[in-house]
Amino acid sequence: MKILIIGSGMMGSAMAVPALGNGHRVMLAGTPLDGEIIEGLKHSNYHKTLKRELIGDISFRQYEEISDNIPESDVVVSGVSSFGAGWFAEEVIPKLKSGQKVLAVTKGLHGKSDGTLETIPEWYTGLR
Repeated sequence: MKILIIGSGMMGSAMAVPALGNGHRVMLAGTPLDGEIIEGLKHSNYHKTLKRELIGDISFRQYEEISDNIPESDVVVSGVSSFGAGWFAEEVIPKLKSGQKVLAVTKGLHGKSDGTLETIPEWYTGLR
């Protein structure tokens, strides 16, 4: 299975560990805030905040490198923080290919204009 994880902070990168351990192909894409992490991973596979190497069938990209052509994948993981959920909704979701599944590991809730709350996955589903 091909898995694209967007967000290379602690949450997104941690999702790569079990995916790799289960034999999946992973692309870890950093948000505009993740440049230093991705550059370090490209150089040595070492994640400076997880304090471990990410080993296996994994590649590292900045989102800007793939934003014009999001790679084919079986699953896209939104590994951004709750503060990045809006960026993901505006920047990534409109560019997904038909049929790509999104797994949101972002915690938190989205406030709707009517004052009610919805989970981040519910919000993302409504955008597609």
